[in-house]
Amino acid sequence: MNVELVLSQLDSLIENRRTDLVEGYLREKMEEAAEEGDRRAVITLMNELISYYGGTGEFEKMVEYCQQVLLLLQGMGMKGTIPYAATLLHVADAYREAGLLSDAMRAYQEVKGIYEGSIAYNDFRYVELYQGMSLLFQQTEDDESACDCLQRALSVASQYQGARTEVAAIYTNLALAEIKLLRYEEAMDHLKRAISLYEMDEERDYHYSGALSAMGEVLYLTGELEESARFYKLALLEIERTSGRNQAYEITLQNLHAVIQEQKNALIRNRSFEKGMELCQAFYEEYGIPMIRTRFPAYEGVIAAGLVGEGSECFGYDDEVSRDHDFGPGFCLWLTDQVYDEIGEELQQAYDELPHTFMGVTRVTSAKARKRVGVFRISEFYGELIGLQDVPVSRRQWEVIQDYQLSTATNGRVFRDDLGEFTRIRKGLLSYYPEEVRLKKIAREAALMAQAGQYNYSRMLGRNETVTAQIALAEFMKHTMAMIYLLNRSYAPFYKWMHRGLEKLPLLKELRDVLTALSQMPVGDERIPETIEFIVSRIIAEMKKEGLTSGEDNYLEHHTENILKGIPALE
Repeated sequence: MNVELVLSQLDSLIENRRTDLVEGYLREKMEEAAEEGDRRAVITLMNELISYYGGTGEFEKMVEYCQQVLLLLQGMGMKGTIPYAATLLHVADAYREAGLLSDAMRAYQEVKGIYEGSIAYNDFRYVELYQGMSLLFQQTEDDESACDCLQRALSVASQYQGARTEVAAIYTNLALAEIKLLRYEEAMDHLKRAISLYEMDEERDYHYSGALSAMGEVLYLTGELEESARFYKLALLEIERTSGRNQAYEITLQNLHAVIQEQKNALIRNRSFEKGMELCQAFYEEYGIPMIRTRFPAYEGVIAAGLVGEGSECFGYDDEVSRDHDFGPGFCLWLTDQVYDEIGEELQQAYDELPHTFMGVTRVTSAKARKRVGVFRISEFYGELIGLQDVPVSRRQWEVIQDYQLSTATNGRVFRDDLGEFTRIRKGLLSYYPEEVRLKKIAREAALMAQAGQYNYSRMLGRNETVTAQIALAEFMKHTMAMIYLLNRSYAPFYKWMHRGLEKLPLLKELRDVLTALSQMPVGDERIPETIEFIVSRIIAEMKKEGLTSGEDNYLEHHTENILKGIPALE
């Protein structure tokens, strides 16, 4: 019998999902082989039937064929040979799957005895043997012995350059056994190695998701909940990519939900959620994801979610003072025009049905505030914030948008955006102003700083116009902050957040404390002009580093011409 042809046709049945024909096909071919007296073909087909019955859970039939194939091999005088050991190892795995653990152990030990008398200690066939034995020990809750078997398998497999994925799988299984023994650091180290090996291949099979899930588990057990959730999410993506939303996907999803719930419980116990962004993301994961998945499953991959826009929590600046209005659990759902036309109103209705209280916090919305959470058209969302429905395409379009508008449109966090349309615009805005626009703004701020601080402040004070002098000083500080943001290539937020936001910037953030001191000096204090000149000198020094100006003149307005020279084809 042409066994290769038979197995090829068997593969075709499986690939075409005709598994209902597999049993009959194998039994028919096995009978043909028996009639032809081709006992080797019979053995091969019996092994295939053992695998088939194991996969369908028909353990009685599986065990029956295990016994028959061993008797056939013994009748052929092959007991104790390497081919006999190969089949016996398959039988041992089958016994283990059927719960016949004592029979499985005897079979494994017999295989081990044959190998030790016939093949080298580092023969790759030992890898499969030790892996099977480790699974048996795990079933008997002898995790110490399971670890020992896996270490033996690893010592052999690691000698073969082409066995990278096998080594990665052993590391994963070893880590799982170590987790049961509470050896979390060792487990984490072995999982890192497994993941690293898997990621060396562009095409990764489903075993990669197993390593990711195991890492999620050990991180959960060590209290690193945020990282645990991240790895479970990665595992879900891999399972769905390689196998679809099968049982493993559902189990991993349940584990992720357990992590998220523990995060919430920890926040409630410790009152440790410091920022509204974390509250809103937890609310989305608890209620938003299930709402979309159950009520709009066909649209799950085209609904972008996050929290961006007006509101102190979008900047991470919320505190007890700011939480008295327009604060609480909520998130944004962004849709393309087409999707909005199809489900926008229905999705908004479903969103409105979500709880208004979460983790002890109730959303408070003021009557005058614009809508900050809920369902939006992507085009209208950006249109409301920057006056354009897409990334500016001309210098003029960039120039008419205020810094604080762009800051508001690019703050916050995007929780999910499979489609990428919302993020495409966001990235386009975050790429910052075209250089010629930035230079014009720098020149403008330099002139306004000079006018307000270096010129008008002292003149108004000399006339005893203390109110106007204070206005001039305030204008100087505002334009100084705007200049610092421009030199950092970062959009300045609305004026009430400008000073606070300086602490996040890499360049000139030390001037934040200088401005604080300046604001606290009494009217007419002789230190004010000196402080203004110090601030100006630091700004000019930074502009020189960037090659925007030169010279020793400390009057800012005299540097505007140098800055403008750097603009090509200035309009």
